[in-house]
Amino acid sequence: MWLGIAGACAAAFGLWAFYHYWLRPLRDLRDSLRAMATSEGRFPATPSGLKIFKTMTTDLGTVYDQLQQQRRQLEDEGFSLRAILGSMVEGIMIVDRGLRIRLANDALYSMFELTQSPINRMVIEVFRDHRVT
Repeated sequence: MWLGIAGACAAAFGLWAFYHYWLRPLRDLRDSLRAMATSEGRFPATPSGLKIFKTMTTDLGTVYDQLQQQRRQLEDEGFSLRAILGSMVEGIMIVDRGLRIRLANDALYSMFELTQSPINRMVIEVFRDHRVT
């Protein structure tokens, strides 16, 4: 009987250790990656489990912080560009290599009496004149 109790205790401890050192840290990493993908939340300040999980969580936290910094920088640059284009009286459009319109200011809308947004449309589709390209 004591052998059975000792075996059950050993099995319970083994399951607890497996969960504590492997499953929970993997779940925490999964949750952190989801937070990174959706820009929600924050990485855990105190990673748990084995050293490999602690290292991975710390490294992912660093990547997350860098991504947040780059997002803020892109938002600031986008705001600045829109402010500059919005203050210009000339009609301005920015196109990519495939001649798809990526940005246009209000003056362009007025100049060509555009009733719908030209953004993400081809130049030829919006202006219907090959000389514009």
